[in-house]
Amino acid sequence: MSRERAMAALRLQPTDAIPRMEMIDNDELMRRAGFDPASPLEMENIWPKLSQALGLDIVCHQYEMPAKGRYTRLGHAEWNTPWGYDGETGCPFATTDEVLAFDPAAEWGVAPHADTVAEFRRVLDAARAVAPDVAVPGGRYNTVFSACIRAFGWEMFLASVPGHEREFDRVLEGFTEISIAESRAWADAGVEVFMTHDDIAWTSGPVFAPDWYRRYVFPRYTRIWQPLKERGIPVIYLSDGDYSPFVD
Repeated sequence: MSRERAMAALRLQPTDAIPRMEMIDNDELMRRAGFDPASPLEMENIWPKLSQALGLDIVCHQYEMPAKGRYTRLGHAEWNTPWGYDGETGCPFATTDEVLAFDPAAEWGVAPHADTVAEFRRVLDAARAVAPDVAVPGGRYNTVFSACIRAFGWEMFLASVPGHEREFDRVLEGFTEISIAESRAWADAGVEVFMTHDDIAWTSGPVFAPDWYRRYVFPRYTRIWQPLKERGIPVIYLSDGDYSPFVD
């Protein structure tokens, strides 16, 4: 394992091997690595712990301030051994008008900068303590596009954008405001690498036409990453699906 290897690669410098990161959510593997998935204490910071135990170079690690107000559970319905069945699949938004009237920054809230920095430092310190040889990013999971999935669920999200692009632009700006506030806080918290997550595509390609992303989504990434780029902090972009149609 090598934190230095990961950071060198992120700075586009040559390395002795390709750095490795894994997303590990397998109870049997956790047990074989010496962890008890039924123990809340051991599950705390489990991905950093597993990355350290398995000799990985970088851990998939994002954390965001809790959201208040309305949001969906993304239609999740799954069985998790320690915590039981989660069958909540409802959506608190019944109409397109309700979606277009949603103000993410006002309803979900933007925590005071000092409080956010302190919380992110706490999270970083805890992860680094159990993974001293692994690069530990900070980052936000629900950035711009994934924030829409979380807030509205797929059906209301897909129904609200076509024909309402200008109105929906205001909704996207609210999510962007939250993301910029958190990227500034991560920079001040001393993060050495930032991970932006946004599932912008399905396996079959982009969810919307590529031009929509180029106009309404991608320019926002530039603004979200600016506080990090100003500090020389590298950014990892993480997305599901096939987004090759965006690349010429």
